[in-house]
Amino acid sequence: MRSAFTLIELVVVITIMAVLAAIAALSLGGVMDRYQLGRAAETIERFDSRARREARVTGDVVIAKIDRSRGRLDVDVAGSGLDVMFQLPSRVSISNMRMHRSGVSGSDLILVVDRSGQCPTYAVELMRGNMKRWLVMLGTSGQVISLDNEGAVNALFAL
Repeated sequence: MRSAFTLIELVVVITIMAVLAAIAALSLGGVMDRYQLGRAAETIERFDSRARREARVTGDVVIAKIDRSRGRLDVDVAGSGLDVMFQLPSRVSISNMRMHRSGVSGSDLILVVDRSGQCPTYAVELMRGNMKRWLVMLGTSGQVISLDNEGAVNALFAL
């Protein structure tokens, strides 16, 4: 009776382990993409909330800017020097931006938040890898709606 493994048996076991490791790595990639998109959505929600809060607290107009090319979001309280900057997580980009009833030209979206904390309704599409997610920020309430595709954004903006 033999008590050792043959070379063929070892190669088969190593091959099976390599296949299982590849499957695990692929599934972890999707988990990381979802996690990073969730973090980016939280960043945009904090940015929007901060701009609205600064306008209500100071009683001044606030300029909020989304720089798509750098993944940067800035809140500027007019003339106060209280600028606040938010940065999207690495490898998450803004692939599209839209405003309700008007378009966005270039890589920047500039929002004017009035003294009561209201601004135009706008939407931002976040992308990491092949995963995408739309966030719509409602202008009057600041409520955030997460949508899976542009068709849903179009339907919401048609209301």
